[in-house]
Amino acid sequence: RRPGVTLRKALARELGCSEPVAHKRLYAHPRVNDVCAAAVRAYQHTGDLAGLSRFMAPIEASMQDCFDEDLTEALWLETQTATSVLNTAIVAYLLNRTPETTQTLIRAIDKSRALELRLRAAITAEYGLLQ
Repeated sequence: RRPGVTLRKALARELGCSEPVAHKRLYAHPRVNDVCAAAVRAYQHTGDLAGLSRFMAPIEASMQDCFDEDLTEALWLETQTATSVLNTAIVAYLLNRTPETTQTLIRAIDKSRALELRLRAAITAEYGLLQ
């Protein structure tokens, strides 16, 4: 996270609108992510995978810009550590399904996914592979 930069402010800048309008677009019902998820399901339901690909292209392109780092040993180790934490959280959850172990599992999944995305981007950039 960048200090002093809120999601509302960044989105308002991207959309060329005010912060309250950006906030409404993010959180008003239906939320933008819910609309996108529904669109993905609709594309899947119709079997229009080419349309789904076109729909996802700007989202995927914007994600590429999020991960601009070199493939380093530190990134590998951080990803492996997150995977180990995730495995431990899975076992804890399976042995004792409580709100606490559920929350710990969700956080571990999110952390692991984020690091895996960073690692994937670094690997593909290192070897010039298609993203």
